[in-house]
Amino acid sequence: MKSLTARLLHGLLLLTLLVTVAHAEAPGPLGVKVFEQAADATRKPMANVRVHIGNRHAATDARGMAVFEGLPGGKYKLSVEQADYQTLTQQVSLANGARQAIELTLTRAEGVRWGCRGGIGGGGRAIAGMRGVMARCV
Repeated sequence: MKSLTARLLHGLLLLTLLVTVAHAEAPGPLGVKVFEQAADATRKPMANVRVHIGNRHAATDARGMAVFEGLPGGKYKLSVEQADYQTLTQQVSLANGARQAIELTLTRAEGVRWGCRGGIGGGGRAIAGMRGVMARCV
């Protein structure tokens, strides 16, 4: 009876140790917070910004936060893209366990405008074989 009790206690101790080690090495969530550099030098959270890390992506919420769950430790390419803003790209090294959020600030891209102007000849009638193309205008 004593050996059965000793085995059970030994097994329970081993199981507790394994669970503790597994939990300590588990990847924690990674938050990426994106701000806009405003004209008055303040930073404002940006919603609906696309954040890429490795082969994953997420959009920021109303607080400017995108969260990546279960991302293992390692080196990753982090990039943030938003129309009318300069793209931010950087390498990040992540450890497993608890992580602090990464804060990034986007600045407006000067002189970039998107749009299209055009005219159709022929008095407003359709022209056979004509195709429209959207062009980038600077």
